[in-house]
Amino acid sequence: MPKALSMAFLDMAVLIGPLLARASAKAAAATPRIKWKHRIHGMNLSSYSPPADLNYTCFVLLSTQRSASSFLTGKLMSHPNIRMLGEVLDDNEPLVSSRLDDRWTLASRDADRTAFMRDVYEGPAPPTVRARGIKAFSSQMTEDELLALTRPKHVLKIVLRRQDTLAQYASQVRMSETGHAGRQTMVSDEYRVTLDRAAYAEFVAEYEAWWAYLAALSKEHPESWLWISTERFLASPYTMASIYAHLKVPLLNTSIEYDPYIAGSLEDHIVNWDELQDCQVVADDRW
Repeated sequence: MPKALSMAFLDMAVLIGPLLARASAKAAAATPRIKWKHRIHGMNLSSYSPPADLNYTCFVLLSTQRSASSFLTGKLMSHPNIRMLGEVLDDNEPLVSSRLDDRWTLASRDADRTAFMRDVYEGPAPPTVRARGIKAFSSQMTEDELLALTRPKHVLKIVLRRQDTLAQYASQVRMSETGHAGRQTMVSDEYRVTLDRAAYAEFVAEYEAWWAYLAALSKEHPESWLWISTERFLASPYTMASIYAHLKVPLLNTSIEYDPYIAGSLEDHIVNWDELQDCQVVADDRW
């Protein structure tokens, strides 16, 4: 190649290189990222996977906030053959200590998360227990912890996904503004929220990234995964029956008596509904 032409290509690379780098960085920033738990000083991450030879089913419920996952957790806790510990990976000191008979604190849990998870799945439990599990959000586990727990075929996964993302986001905004998570502590059915369209779009992108990640993960052992929507779960007792069947426990009470966070239509509880109604994925009056 002639020297002049070679120098021209070099000059072009010098000019274009920074532009490509900025474009790549901008694209990376625009790509939604899953909000995994961040490792902090003194935290020893879990590498725990439940053994395959236990005489009961191990499971994990994976969901997002404002998806009726606490209601489902309560249903599972009420089953005499299920030891459901809920959000023991949340940074909630009373919950962590009470669910495991005061054997753990937040500090001791995070100092040895492998031992903690072993206690969750292999620690003392009534002899009637035929299934053990927890509920977790992505923000409560690192990616490696999630993979260690969910990749084994014998660990059963339940994914609870709310389809109506606008209702879910409105519910989350309302909870953050009022501090009230359910109807038992609700201030008023008249409380209305104003939603930011860009913030809602970011919310949807992050959650879609989470669902896509789990969908890709489920391809390895699809038979160990059960996908259910919040809407279907709350509308039909057959969904609860399918969950019990998935966990290999007797089908007991499958009735659903759910008191919605907000009564009435979503339209009545969003101030700027006219600006956002085209964003609603699934029309549903329970949220």
